[in-house]
Amino acid sequence: MDHSDTERLATLLDHTGPGQPFAVRRTAALEAATAFPSDARVGRLVTDWLSDERALFRLTALDMLAAMPGETALELRRKASAGAPGIHAEYDPDPFVRGRLGRWDK
Repeated sequence: MDHSDTERLATLLDHTGPGQPFAVRRTAALEAATAFPSDARVGRLVTDWLSDERALFRLTALDMLAAMPGETALELRRKASAGAPGIHAEYDPDPFVRGRLGRWDK
């Protein structure tokens, strides 16, 4: 990752923080998940949002997982499944996500 990528990721992660309108947070999170899926900070954001009690954050985290490569998404899903309220291993995403990621419980 070069300097401009590092700055871009830092800016995106800053925009996902408290104090930003939810639409800004969601857009920045989805862009970070698409552009930097294997970065540990993006992974932490996904797992944190999966375990958030607010439904919009959990849904955004699922959208982030759908934007990531299959193996990365499945690994993050495994890490988050134990602590994520309302999201279970039996969760069967819509056909688009299922076709891209497979079942969550694999």
